[in-house]
Amino acid sequence: MKRILTSSEMYLCDRTEIESRTPSRELMRRAARACADGIIRVLHDMPGLPSAPVAVLCGSGNNGGDGLLCARLLNEDGVPACAVTAFGDGAVLSPECEYRYDELIASGTPMLSSAQFLQNLDDPDACPYCAVVDALFGIGLSHEPEGVFAALIDAANAYTTRHGIPAFALDIASGISADTGEVSMHTFRATHTLAISHAKRGHVLYPGAVYTGALSVLDIGIADDVLSAADDDMPVFMLTDADVRALLPAREPDSNKGSNGRVLIAAGSETMCGAALLSALAAYRSGAGLVEIFTAEQNRTPLLTRLPEAIVTTCSFADPAGAAERLALSLSRADAVVVGPGLGQSAAARALVHTVLTEARCPTVIDADALNLLAADGVPSSVSSVPRIMTPHPGEMSRLMGLSVAALTQEPFLHAADLARRLGCVVNAKNARSVITDGRRTYLNPTGTCALAKGGSGDVLTGITATLCAQGCDALTAAALAAYLHGCAAESVTARMGVRAPLASEIADEIGAVLAGFDG
Repeated sequence: MKRILTSSEMYLCDRTEIESRTPSRELMRRAARACADGIIRVLHDMPGLPSAPVAVLCGSGNNGGDGLLCARLLNEDGVPACAVTAFGDGAVLSPECEYRYDELIASGTPMLSSAQFLQNLDDPDACPYCAVVDALFGIGLSHEPEGVFAALIDAANAYTTRHGIPAFALDIASGISADTGEVSMHTFRATHTLAISHAKRGHVLYPGAVYTGALSVLDIGIADDVLSAADDDMPVFMLTDADVRALLPAREPDSNKGSNGRVLIAAGSETMCGAALLSALAAYRSGAGLVEIFTAEQNRTPLLTRLPEAIVTTCSFADPAGAAERLALSLSRADAVVVGPGLGQSAAARALVHTVLTEARCPTVIDADALNLLAADGVPSSVSSVPRIMTPHPGEMSRLMGLSVAALTQEPFLHAADLARRLGCVVNAKNARSVITDGRRTYLNPTGTCALAKGGSGDVLTGITATLCAQGCDALTAAALAAYLHGCAAESVTARMGVRAPLASEIADEIGAVLAGFDG
């Protein structure tokens, strides 16, 4: 499980490592060595690149020091490289950068001024470099790149794009905020980012993720154990494939439909059966033993036509009290419940949501219209003893919190955690990078594509989430795993169909193949 750091957390790790275990120059040597090795691996895997040198753009801080040493190590390893200095004579360098600069001069490593480098890129047909490396700022950038830095970034972006050559960022691409993922007007567009020690939030959050390219996290021996004692904020983690394999509930060879979880889906009004279908399909595809759909009577035939495996229990939306009474019977048999998809906001829908919230004694996934009804009626302040998972998209989150979507986007971790703590539940704040939290521990989901930006995707997610709850996962684990698997299914379908065409049902159908990959 990977921890994703803010810039201040990373500085704390660095400082503690330097003060207690490893001198700063040794730490920089490890970082530069790991970066050089990462560059060499990529170049060796790309036959046909021009046999020109690697240009390493170096700033005046410690990230620039990493770049200067990286250029020297590349040359020593037989990979021609030149250091491009973004600073002139008399510039103030950080102590470590100054040390590496003097070391570079003594080694005879080729070095260019910024003006010389920019002049070499003037000919649009020439390709004087086989790759460009960004070591201008690192995680400490707090302002818009300007002057020579902006000119170098813009020229490097145009050059690497025109010639289709690799663009490496050491630690983080210049112009990305390490904490928020916000980008500057002049931001280096990396094809590969070599993150030193830990991934940073800006690598994963959009729009920074677009400029990060393929992310590799390089271990240079810095432990993050110091963070647990010094955190002011919640730790943020990112699941890996290995974590998913370890956390997925086992499917025993002698299991039966009862032991693999019974999921109840209270969804679908008189004119909206699709959401119920998608949620139920995803529940079955993710391994539920039994799926019961509780819905309006008008939905019975279309649901059984499309999904004959489902148990369909219906009610009359004209009789809210009778509908609630029938739902209570179904709740008594369930191992996990979904409420809200396609339910509408009628009196019957309100009665069904109230029944689930008051009668359910098993984990409950609250989505879509159930969230809208909660927002309209006032979010309850009492904390439930039953595990609950809320899965709002930005608009639903805005209504629940009484905040603008823009405000929520600026502080996604803060607001998701606030809602989770207020309600004593798990919140999956869905977005291009979903934030999943119980208010104490937080996951940022790294999987998925914009193919999920389509109606029905959230309904698929609820079915996966409820199944994992029904099979014994705690609420936070179920929500984080479901988001990860949902994103993997989208990535798999996108690889075949692109990002425009996939339907939510096709992503649901892909869940089986994704799970088979983790079970294998």
